[in-house]
Amino acid sequence: MTSTRRDLRFSSLTGTVALIFMYAHPVHGDVTNVQASVKEGIRRAGAVAPQGLQSTGSPNSVRPLNQEGEAIRSWAKQAIENTRLTGAPIAATTANPPQPSPKVPPGAIIHWRDDGTPRRIQIPKPGQGATRTALPSAASAPTDRVLTFLDEYRDLFRLGNLASELALIREENDAIGYHHFRFEQRYEGLRVVGRELMAHVDIDGHLTSVESTLAGTPGVASVVASLEPDRATTLARARIPGGNMATNSAPELVIYSAEGELPRLAWSFDVVLGLAKAWRVVVDAETGKTLSQESRVMDQSVSGRGVDLLNNTRNLNVWRSGSTYYMIDSSKPSFDARWNPLVDPRGAIVVWDAKGASADSLDATQLPFITSSSPTSWLVKDGVSAAYGLSQVHDYYRLRHARSSYDGNGGTLFSVVRVGFDNASWNGAAGIMMLNEAAARGASPR
Repeated sequence: MTSTRRDLRFSSLTGTVALIFMYAHPVHGDVTNVQASVKEGIRRAGAVAPQGLQSTGSPNSVRPLNQEGEAIRSWAKQAIENTRLTGAPIAATTANPPQPSPKVPPGAIIHWRDDGTPRRIQIPKPGQGATRTALPSAASAPTDRVLTFLDEYRDLFRLGNLASELALIREENDAIGYHHFRFEQRYEGLRVVGRELMAHVDIDGHLTSVESTLAGTPGVASVVASLEPDRATTLARARIPGGNMATNSAPELVIYSAEGELPRLAWSFDVVLGLAKAWRVVVDAETGKTLSQESRVMDQSVSGRGVDLLNNTRNLNVWRSGSTYYMIDSSKPSFDARWNPLVDPRGAIVVWDAKGASADSLDATQLPFITSSSPTSWLVKDGVSAAYGLSQVHDYYRLRHARSSYDGNGGTLFSVVRVGFDNASWNGAAGIMMLNEAAARGASPR
């Protein structure tokens, strides 16, 4: 039986009661069972986060969520999705909802993601609010030295079994004695695509910062694929023009966890049709739907040049994708080539164009790239000046101070030019340098 969820009304909306019923989905199976599952979700969600969402007097009007509310909303969406797909009760298909108010490191500065998990944690220097977290001695295994901290604050990342969910995939030491650790998330032995964590330890063995894309333990209903891998590759090739002539790599069973989406069990593999045509494809291991198809032909970083605000011709490094060139510099040693710089640049220099929009109206997730059809012809002089200047800054830190990017951790340098205000500013929360419309205001050497 298939039915559309009915619109239920409550006189008082607390916890995630409103969210559960606002999240419209067709539900499959017996309606009574689904309603019972949702009621169980309401009971459990309301018990752990009664202040996550509050009524403003109208059943359809709610205040913005706090961090706990965001966490519960994510859980509620996942619970209903699992119920829709499997018909099983929420308790049987979904991990427990996250607990409120997880412990945070004393004095730490935390930059939060939209789902309520930390994007970056900065630990203060000794004497600045709190002493940095001391790790076990350097004689300990690298994973033990970092996992001591992560285990203590695992609730921040909504992880269950830390030892089984994080796998160390890279360890690096830089020229100034810092140690950098990169972990990848696992679930039931499967790789969780795109979910990583980096930890940075100074020369004295203290944790300085953590960057994370983790979004909690994936609550997938099963890690047993109902779709055979050969069937997944056949479906993927059929959706690509000329795909019947393509080859593919061996499919890997993974958890696909895209930003803002529910985690799914999936098959991941490469499809290759020639030197200039290759894709990394992710296919739902239950429905056969293509969840992601990204080109593996990232083109390349190429040399270019442009005229800046002072009418000087500057040498540039830009990114080419197909016949389009982007003002993205991926030539620095900090650049991580495993990531597409058009989607998620890591260690690059990226320049966007506000086109005169005010700072208050800008959305950092939707800023337009500066593009050109030629690497040697750029119309936005502000962008040329910014790209060249940031490249010089990056090189100065690296060559004079053996420092990887501005933060010492290979961070991406973002800048947006032609912002409609009378100044320049640094947005530390977003990690973006904003520059005004210098060309329109008559840039000069002084």
